[in-house]
Amino acid sequence: MKRIVRAEWAVLLRRTSTRITLAIAVAIPVAVVMAFRVLAQDGSALQFNDQPITDLMDLSSTSASLVALSARTSLMMPLMLLVLSAQTLASEHANHVLRDHLVRPVSRSQVLWSKLVSVWAVAVLSLVIGAGVSGAMGAACLAPGGSWGAVVVAHLAAGLSDLAILVFGFFLASHFRSSVAVIAVGVVAIGVDWLIRMGLSGLGFIGVESAQWMLKFMPGTGLNWVDVRSGSVSISGFVCLVSWSALFGGLAHLRIARMDIH
Repeated sequence: MKRIVRAEWAVLLRRTSTRITLAIAVAIPVAVVMAFRVLAQDGSALQFNDQPITDLMDLSSTSASLVALSARTSLMMPLMLLVLSAQTLASEHANHVLRDHLVRPVSRSQVLWSKLVSVWAVAVLSLVIGAGVSGAMGAACLAPGGSWGAVVVAHLAAGLSDLAILVFGFFLASHFRSSVAVIAVGVVAIGVDWLIRMGLSGLGFIGVESAQWMLKFMPGTGLNWVDVRSGSVSISGFVCLVSWSALFGGLAHLRIARMDIH
């Protein structure tokens, strides 16, 4: 399996989408730290409710790291993870490269999970790069903040959430041959999940108790099982994340196991 992972990793590094993913991992923290730097220098002239912006916002290095992580996980990285999933499985199915992989003297499970691990390695690398850039630039350009413990926990949680998104992406890619279809369905599903969670949150706010109960089972609740700002952990959210990942992973595995390679 290690040999397959290394081969998949080599293929991934040659793809433009991988390079874009890593470039985004650098660009987001750079933009956030620079914005924080400008606000720290000139924010006192900007006021909200007769208070300077600098008094209302935490412009420390740790805060910049958490904001950069939030920006990363909100839209751009889920989209790129869907793109990588689509190219790794759906595109290879369409151009018959996947067929060549499945006829090798290794189990189909090893082929599937090797591809998943390889793409997840790209996601983890993007996290490490983002954390390194935001930490280094924040230390050089911004005031020191609080404990970095919450930052570490948030990044570790983001790594598991990235894995869950990839499992979902591979589930879609195992059923579609078109990368565009995988990306489109994935984005729509994430958007619908967000809208439903917003509606359930609103119903819970006005006192509908069943809405809060249903909210705990939404996939997006699992992806946000750690509060980025505070570092607090939701056990029910983590269970939700693992449950949905196991479901989609099992369905993807079943699809690959039964796939006709002719």
